Amino acid sequence: MMAERNPSETTASPLSRLRIGILSALVAGALVGIIESIVVVTTGAPLEEWWLFPWAAVTYGLLALPVGFGFGLLGTILRSLLRKEARTDRLFSFYLALTFTLLLLVIGRFRIIRDVYNEFNPGLSLDIKLLAGAVILFVVLHHVVFRAILAGSPLRRTARTGGAIVTYLLLVGLTALLAALRGSPGGELESRIASRPGGGPNVLLIIVDTLRADHLPVYGYEAIETPSIEKLASDGILYRHAFSQASWTRPSIASIMTGLYPSTHQTMHKQNVLPDGVTTLAEALAGYGYATVGQPNNENIFPMRNFQQGFQVYDVLKPDFFFFATESAFHLTFYEQLRLIRERFLFQSKEVQHYYQDASVVDRHAIHWLDRLGEENRFFLFLHYMEPHDPYFPHPYDGTGYARVNNPHPPAEMAATYRETYDSEITFLDEQLGRLFHYLEERGLYDDLLIVFTADHGEEFQEHGGWWHGTTLYEEQIHVPLIIKLPGNRLAGTEEDGLVRSIDIAPTILSVTGAEVPPRMQGTNILPDSTGSVRGQDYVFSEEVLEQNALQSMRGREWKLILANEGNPRGLAPEELYHLTLDPKETENLAGSERAEVSSLRDRVEEVSSAARKVAFKAQEKEMGDVERERLKALGYVQ
Repeated sequence: MMAERNPSETTASPLSRLRIGILSALVAGALVGIIESIVVVTTGAPLEEWWLFPWAAVTYGLLALPVGFGFGLLGTILRSLLRKEARTDRLFSFYLALTFTLLLLVIGRFRIIRDVYNEFNPGLSLDIKLLAGAVILFVVLHHVVFRAILAGSPLRRTARTGGAIVTYLLLVGLTALLAALRGSPGGELESRIASRPGGGPNVLLIIVDTLRADHLPVYGYEAIETPSIEKLASDGILYRHAFSQASWTRPSIASIMTGLYPSTHQTMHKQNVLPDGVTTLAEALAGYGYATVGQPNNENIFPMRNFQQGFQVYDVLKPDFFFFATESAFHLTFYEQLRLIRERFLFQSKEVQHYYQDASVVDRHAIHWLDRLGEENRFFLFLHYMEPHDPYFPHPYDGTGYARVNNPHPPAEMAATYRETYDSEITFLDEQLGRLFHYLEERGLYDDLLIVFTADHGEEFQEHGGWWHGTTLYEEQIHVPLIIKLPGNRLAGTEEDGLVRSIDIAPTILSVTGAEVPPRMQGTNILPDSTGSVRGQDYVFSEEVLEQNALQSMRGREWKLILANEGNPRGLAPEELYHLTLDPKETENLAGSERAEVSSLRDRVEEVSSAARKVAFKAQEKEMGDVERERLKALGYVQ
């Protein structure tokens, strides 16, 4: 009578090699997904929901199946050519280690370049190190870890179909249990509202994403009509020369909310979160007795970016994420790639809720909170409108839209079409603002309300050969609207011509309410003084580091200097100098002929940026790679 063979010693048939390759990929993908989820949890702000763990385990496992099939097919071909047998358990260990290492290498390389080197690719040296590390990891996993696990009696059947599937389901089940146990905090949002009676006015801060000033009629634009914004300007103070401190959302809104330069609050890169150490506008007002409610509408300022600081209610207006994902899963590498593939290659139809909640939804939520705040509450309400950020949608919606994600480099001849659709978004926004203002008037809130209306940055339509925002500091990207309507419509119809900054917004609001302005805020109160004049700036400094473009600018009333790192992807010159009085469109670079002006403005750049870095809330320098440090030295970001 023959002894029964141990299943772990069975040699793999051609069909079983395919099966083992597929099933090992399922388990390997789930493990990699869980590991990246841990990275997301440990490097971001505290989570309110943990759905990313089971989502990653399921999605990464399924996405790894083609890789496993490929390995299994290759192994079958090689077996037939070499006529080499392999035990099932060792083959499973080999495929599991190979797939796991490959996935970890791809995702790890992406995250290291983005999160450690801040998108400045150090080149071949990093790839060699990662490849060497991957080889060592594969050898250890295959010859030590996985084979030791498979050799253990209770788990030796893992190499078979049922065992692999059970292992995968166990990983998914455990992560789902973790998500359930660590889910969203309980309690109704209304119960978090608390304020004390006081004399300060109610405050409404409206930030419109991607709204350039020169596309509004109050700034001289004639292609559209915006009666609601024009009414607000007629009831308040219109600042004709307001400038953001960065040209993309996260650092710009961080500056608005903290009154700090990006180099100080250090929320400049894609992986950055707003430091706990800053004092936000919401924190200052909450400490002064205000009920604070925020409605963020862009993942750049969602709770995982830590922008909820000081808000008793942070009513996140989440889009309808693809593939059943949530905010936390949005930060996984494969979600970004799946989204890109879906948008660029599979679906051309566009629905606004997949990108943001439109202005009608913002208004509905705003009215919901205003109805519940009650007459006894002093409130600070922050509303974030995403129109006219891309995708640009025609109105009424017809399933079309122009999105950066599926067409990052449109042909230049599309500029007129994009600009026209962008304008239609502004008129739609204006209609919804009109409904909100009408509600405020009916409630008797409008007249005594402090309303601040602004944008985080602008947008480019080929004015300088590019699109979108975040990669230049030209006027179309940093000149933003700013209207301040004071309680009682005091100073209604005033227009101010001085240079003001986004960092001036928070201290101005605090000054009007009577709250203490934190001493570390770098902005100033920009309301007219007793003489009727605004304490504007002689120069405005802006900066950013994004997608390997490291930029600084100093804008005066007449001259503007823009500094860029050598070899930047956008193709900007290291020095650009413009005479804004004679050349408001910034078309003729005078840096070569006006060296004295370049030198003077460079000194101002160094003075402001150096002072901002000295009080930075988060020491990023230790986390930089050598390549990025060298590139940024030239701009003064790093000593």
